[in-house]
Amino acid sequence: KGEVIQECMISNTREDIAQFFKDYPGALIAMEVGMHSPWLSRFLKELGHRVIVANPRKLRAIARKLSVLMLTLWKNKSTDELERTAA
Repeated sequence: KGEVIQECMISNTREDIAQFFKDYPGALIAMEVGMHSPWLSRFLKELGHRVIVANPRKLRAIARKLSVLMLTLWKNKSTDELERTAA
């Protein structure tokens, strides 16, 4: 089963995002679709992370099942399992 390892707010700059995520190499990151999700998801993928951008209309169901609220880092959770839930 997956485990939430940290939830927080960080500055929306590439430098701060890269600095924060360096401690979580290859993390699986789930986020709600929004104004910044296109560039942010691409940037996180460039850093070597797996990223799922969730449909906001389905986010309540996803949050209920996975405890995903906005940006949650998971470890030991398969990407396929999260993608099936987010679809």
